[in-house]
Amino acid sequence: MKDLDAYFAYLESLIRRSGAVDASLDYIRFTPNTGYVRGRVVFADGSLLQFAEEVALSGNVVRRDAYRYHYMRAGRTVFRYDTAPHHPHLSTHPYHKHDARGRVLESPPVSLKEVLGEIARLLKE
Repeated sequence: MKDLDAYFAYLESLIRRSGAVDASLDYIRFTPNTGYVRGRVVFADGSLLQFAEEVALSGNVVRRDAYRYHYMRAGRTVFRYDTAPHHPHLSTHPYHKHDARGRVLESPPVSLKEVLGEIARLLKE
């Protein structure tokens, strides 16, 4: 990514291609190379993804220093990926996933693109 505006535009394009029926995103720029984005994405079945990312650009590399991707159906959590540091026993700490049963699972770092792909697979089931 050449700058934060390009990264934010990339996120918007991912959401447009995801099949979302409604979306809202808010951006905050901390410095020329760091910022925060949060969003709300609604899908045709009424399911909802709420997400937030703290991002930093270093050359062409985008680092998501902290994130939360929370996907719900009918008001119930389907999954949530986040980087909250409250599960230090996991080998992937601070990265982890909460599943629909309330379990906390190891997870490599994820991105909005990967989360939208997981949601697309779930919507096809």
